[in-house]
Amino acid sequence: MYADYIRCETADVKAKASVSAKTTATLIYGDEITVLQEKKNWKEVKSVADPSIKGWVPASSITAKKVSFRGNQNSANAKELALAGKGFNTTLEQTYAEQSDMDFSQVDAVEQNIPSMETVFDFIKSGKLKETYKEEE
Repeated sequence: MYADYIRCETADVKAKASVSAKTTATLIYGDEITVLQEKKNWKEVKSVADPSIKGWVPASSITAKKVSFRGNQNSANAKELALAGKGFNTTLEQTYAEQSDMDFSQVDAVEQNIPSMETVFDFIKSGKLKETYKEEE
């Protein structure tokens, strides 16, 4: 067992290692967790702050790097975090935008649209992509 941190804005804690499993809790950016075990692309975790929160989260939602905070605020804002996930930073994005006459407002609008887990599950089901996950029994 070792300490890790939630690296995304929110991470649904699932009862089983499956996207279709029941959500039992939600962890937020910077929450310290203990990884109990791994199963493919999932990790069973327990919250350090609230040990009653225990379940499965996607491995991609976890980082070993300690998340830094300033008071009650993150050291980076949501846009900076999104850019970092794409390999960008604010300066690089600004330089790129200045060198292009393209309008990126629609891209920014799309990035604000976060589908619910139900929508994602319906998409997987309707696209017959269920081979990529094990449906809850």
